[in-house]
Amino acid sequence: MAIDALTMNVDYLITEVAGYTEAQLSIEPEHVQILGYCKEENELLAEAAQDVKDRKTDLVVARAHRDRQQHKVRIAAAAFANQIVRIAGGNRKSDIYIGYFPDGYGIYGKLSLESQLEACRALTVRLDRETNEDVKAAGDEFRAVVLAAEAALAEWKAKARALSDAKSRLYAARIRWRASNRKVAADLRSLHTDDPRYVASFFYAPARKRKNGLGLDGEDEEGAEGVDAGADSDVANGSGNGSTNANANANVNGSVSSSTNGNVAVANGTGASGAVATDDGEGGSFGNGAVGG
Repeated sequence: MAIDALTMNVDYLITEVAGYTEAQLSIEPEHVQILGYCKEENELLAEAAQDVKDRKTDLVVARAHRDRQQHKVRIAAAAFANQIVRIAGGNRKSDIYIGYFPDGYGIYGKLSLESQLEACRALTVRLDRETNEDVKAAGDEFRAVVLAAEAALAEWKAKARALSDAKSRLYAARIRWRASNRKVAADLRSLHTDDPRYVASFFYAPARKRKNGLGLDGEDEEGAEGVDAGADSDVANGSGNGSTNANANANVNGSVSSSTNGNVAVANGTGASGAVATDDGEGGSFGNGAVGG
């Protein structure tokens, strides 16, 4: 299974896939130039991912404030309605009460904040024209709550847009990282033309679970490693076989037998690539490195 840099969990991509190749490149001085641009793109990807996390946190906080204001508007509407009833001498059928709350104030407990504020705007417009000083005074506190709720709703919408923009930047960073990772593979092939297995070893291979005789998960063993579907598959062994850590060949009749050391053997045929699924959902194809897809 190819490494898909555009959809893979970004933490896994940064920590394991990108981090592994960067660490490999840092071992020998001859790879310092490749390491330079590789590390730069890794850092840009990590920054973009962290920005998304930060924006998510901001949105959660903004949502909490928005939702709290929803309850405050409900409570303020009830308080304002009761004050009008008091001003009207306890008469809920008075013209002044019906003018502000023709359907009663209970409706405010059934609406989203946005719908609440739409209803509140009609009340504040009426308050602007109000001549009864007692009603105007009673409406001041209600108006203050409405203004605070409008600000909280606007803040939540702004944070939602900021998160959307951050996600777009992260996607662009993934695309740049994928191009950089492919360039790493190409430059390594140019540098080590006589040893494709050595080139493939620079790319991360997730471990896979080995099944024991009872069909249960056993210990981890080296997994077959993903090769980028958009890159040259001969990164693994120079011939398009894609098989180094596990011996894999296509049998003419399709029969495959497995051994306890994780190698896959077949009776006849020439090399072919195959997919291996891992216990954490990250697969790999028969190869020796994940050249980001």
